[in-house]
Amino acid sequence: MKLRDRIEAEEPDIGKINAQFQRLVGMRIVGVDGGGEMTEFDLAGDRKVNCLFRAYARCVIRRGDEVLLDGNNLHTPLDGVKKRKYNDYRRGETVFAKQVKQLKLPLYVERIVIEDSMNVHMASSDGCTIDIIPWPDDEASDYIYQISRQGRNVYVIYFDGTMRIDSDIQDRKKVKPDMKAINTQLQRLIGMELVKVTRAADMPGFIFRANRKADCVLHAFSRCVIRRGDEILLDSDNIYRPLDGVKKRRGLDYDIGDTVYDKQKQALPYPMRLEAIEADDRMNIHAILSDGCTLDVIPWPGVLDEVWRIFRDGRTHYVAYGSGQFQKHFDRNGKFVCIVLYAE
Repeated sequence: MKLRDRIEAEEPDIGKINAQFQRLVGMRIVGVDGGGEMTEFDLAGDRKVNCLFRAYARCVIRRGDEVLLDGNNLHTPLDGVKKRKYNDYRRGETVFAKQVKQLKLPLYVERIVIEDSMNVHMASSDGCTIDIIPWPDDEASDYIYQISRQGRNVYVIYFDGTMRIDSDIQDRKKVKPDMKAINTQLQRLIGMELVKVTRAADMPGFIFRANRKADCVLHAFSRCVIRRGDEILLDSDNIYRPLDGVKKRRGLDYDIGDTVYDKQKQALPYPMRLEAIEADDRMNIHAILSDGCTLDVIPWPGVLDEVWRIFRDGRTHYVAYGSGQFQKHFDRNGKFVCIVLYAE
């Protein structure tokens, strides 16, 4: 194994970041959504939705002194809604969702200013302003903004002021993966218990825990299947399948609990102890769980971009790509560092 492509954060280039934000000026906000600690804005140009802006930060929309939307309400249930662990609320159960529904869209973006602190201020039509403020506990290595156009180039902006570009077409070449490094990190999960399965849109998440200590999370941008023998207990393909009686909707606009996947994850025999886990050189993961169960993570054919990642403390992420790259992202002395590991 060789250590390659160490990338350390340079001085923040607010000019380059600001240039990307200025490209949003003149567009109109046609949709707002949110989940976890993220607020998502759909923006349209002349004819169609062609830009997606995600902020992993607090977003506040005001008209004068009136607060129309506040990201602090992402985790605030409506009166009569039971407080849920992991903030796993159904669509429409939070104050934030109620505020989104009451917004009068579209809003035309007339001006954007980004500060050295990475706060963003937008002026929009109808006398509204949008302020986006990073969460106080953000680390230098945390990404706080994503700007995507036409679903292709994604500009990822970090709390320390650095920016990188991900592309679907891309600059990502096939390399020989370092299977020792990959499996070393995966096998650190052995002995932990799978205590919860989640989803965000079409991304499955698996939460592991050991001795009531900090969680370890596996996020997969791939198909995930849990089996017991020949019986399929969970299949992420069912994220797209509504339950009987639920109206079929466009895209993935389903409430948590409305899909076959959501029903399957609730019926799993938690907790399940992770007894063995291994990845192959195509980034497939095969894991053996207790109670005769197995977990398989199967990347989609031909995908070179991210297929799964694991993280323990929110500060160190190990990211696997279909290209064979395996990256370690971490915060070192306030600087974002990315190390790419692969074998020759």
